[in-house]
Amino acid sequence: MKKLFIANWKMKLNLRESRDLAQKYLSFYQRAGLQGLPAQAGKLDVAVAPTSIYFPEVRSVFNNLIPLSSQDVSAFGNGAYTGEISASALTEFGCRYAIIGHSERRINVNETDLLIKKKISQCAENKIIPVLCVGETEAERKKGDTDTVILKQLHGALENQDCFPGTELVIAYEPVWAIGSGNAVTPDVLQNVARLIKRGVSGMFTEKFFDDKVRIIYGGSADAKNAAEILAVTHINGLLVGTASLNAKEFFEILTLVK
Repeated sequence: MKKLFIANWKMKLNLRESRDLAQKYLSFYQRAGLQGLPAQAGKLDVAVAPTSIYFPEVRSVFNNLIPLSSQDVSAFGNGAYTGEISASALTEFGCRYAIIGHSERRINVNETDLLIKKKISQCAENKIIPVLCVGETEAERKKGDTDTVILKQLHGALENQDCFPGTELVIAYEPVWAIGSGNAVTPDVLQNVARLIKRGVSGMFTEKFFDDKVRIIYGGSADAKNAAEILAVTHINGLLVGTASLNAKEFFEILTLVK
């Protein structure tokens, strides 16, 4: 299964900065001279998640060479939902992925497992690959509740979803305490969580579904210094990169680490 790398620019750039960074990404892509992105042609998938109102500009720079991801998606279809962005609208801008249930949204706007579940359904209906984020807070980690929290988030978002096993799924393990801290999880902790996710998803569906359609990626202070160690962990098939993705050179250095 291909490794997946998503650059999450969050809400950190204005229009000019987004356009400039996209151009730098494209320059690295073109310098690599490979279809499918640098160094490991055909062995990895890459997507960029800019602020949604900048999709047209970023897409224009990429000229469809680098796919887009949304940082969120509405739980509703088209209709009277002021301020929402539907999955069908995102497909018009070539969005291949949508990040769902990121801890910053769970915390800052009180997203629930039920809402996240509906968002996944909308993605499946519109052929967008959902990137479900799960992860524990510092307090939950200290209490030894990591496994309980992650399984609850998995079941809340995925259980009884009719779109599976037909739809591809990405699960991003993002421990809340690691995001933006500069300290990623250790490989042994990450290995335990990856195995837990595999057991949880296989238990709800089948092991074949997990093996064929599910990728686990890691996010939380992932950068060029720790990426190789993270990617060596069994069942980890890529990265959701935040801060480091704002530096095009560093992001593409991460891609070259794929073996």
